[in-house]
Amino acid sequence: ADNNSKRTKEQQEQTEERIRERKQLELEREREKLMYETEKQRIEQIFADERRMFEQQYRNERIEWQDTKEKERQNNELMRLREKQSLEEERNKERTQWEKDKQRERK
Repeated sequence: ADNNSKRTKEQQEQTEERIRERKQLELEREREKLMYETEKQRIEQIFADERRMFEQQYRNERIEWQDTKEKERQNNELMRLREKQSLEEERNKERTQWEKDKQRERK
C-alpha cells in the first residue's frame, strides 16, 4: 500500500511537472508571438513612414515642376507681348516716317 501511494505521488508530481512545462512552453510561445507582432508592427510603421515621406517628396517635386512650367509659360507670354509691342512700335515709326515722306513729296 505504501508503494502504491509512493508511486501515485510520483505520478502526480510528474503530471504536475509536465503541466508546468506545458504552461512554460505556452508562455514562451505567447512571448515569441508578441515579439513577432511587435517587430512586424514596427517594420510596417517604418514602411508607412517611408511611403509618406516619398509621397510628400513626390508632391513637392510635382508642385515645383508645375511652378517652373508656369513661370516658363509666363516668361514666354511676356516675351511674345514685348516682341509684339516692339513690332508695333517699329510699324508706327515706319508709318510716321512714310507719312512725313508723303507730306514732303506733296510740298
